[in-house]
Amino acid sequence: MLSEPEKAWLAAVIDGEGSVYLQRLYKNPKYNGGKHIRASRMSVKVTVGNTHRPFLERMREITQREFGIGSISVNRSTWKPNRKPVYQFAISGEKARRLLGELLPILIIKRAKAEELVQYRLLKDAERFRGGKP
Repeated sequence: MLSEPEKAWLAAVIDGEGSVYLQRLYKNPKYNGGKHIRASRMSVKVTVGNTHRPFLERMREITQREFGIGSISVNRSTWKPNRKPVYQFAISGEKARRLLGELLPILIIKRAKAEELVQYRLLKDAERFRGGKP
C-alpha cells in the first residue's frame, strides 16, 4: 500500500506534470497484414513527461513496488539536437485505474477526469463504441 507521503507526491506530480486519459487500443499490425486496426478495447492511461529522468525513475520505483508496472521511454517526437530529451513515464490498464483510485481523495486538477476513469466500465463502453447496446 502506498504511504501517505507517496500518495501526496504522486498526486502532485500527476496534477502538475501528468495526463490521465482513455486510450483506444489497436491490434498489432504485425499480426494484421501490416495494418493498424482499431480494436474495440479502451484502456485507462496515466503519463508524466519530464526532462529529468531520475524524477520519473522515482515514480517507476513506487509503481513497480505497489502495482508491478510502470515504464519510462524517450519521447522521440520532441527530440532535437539542441534540447534535452523528454522522458515519459506511463502506466495503463487496470493498474492505472487502481493508482488513480488511491489518489482520488488528494488529486485536485485531474480529479474529475480521474473519477470518470475509475468508474469507466471497459466492456460496456467498448460495446457502445462499436455501436452495440450497453
